[in-house]
Amino acid sequence: MTEVEDYGRQIFEAISYANEFPVVKEKLLIMFDKLIEELSELIDEDELNDYKKAKKVVEKIPENEVEELCFTVESLYGDVENYPSYF
Repeated sequence: MTEVEDYGRQIFEAISYANEFPVVKEKLLIMFDKLIEELSELIDEDELNDYKKAKKVVEKIPENEVEELCFTVESLYGDVENYPSYF
């Protein structure tokens, strides 16, 4: 299993939180920071660590591969038809 598969749900949530599709790397990382901050009081430490690890996965991905990451995660966890203005 790849890191993207391991943390796909968390990456999908950060993409969804951005309210655009696909998301550029810088904005995706900002969305992770916001999610981590907002969830820190709501979820247990293990689950919060999964968000932090997912952010690290995104940090390692080259900028030119983030769009592909968005589509991969979206195909696993969401419906791209929710973003008709970007197609």
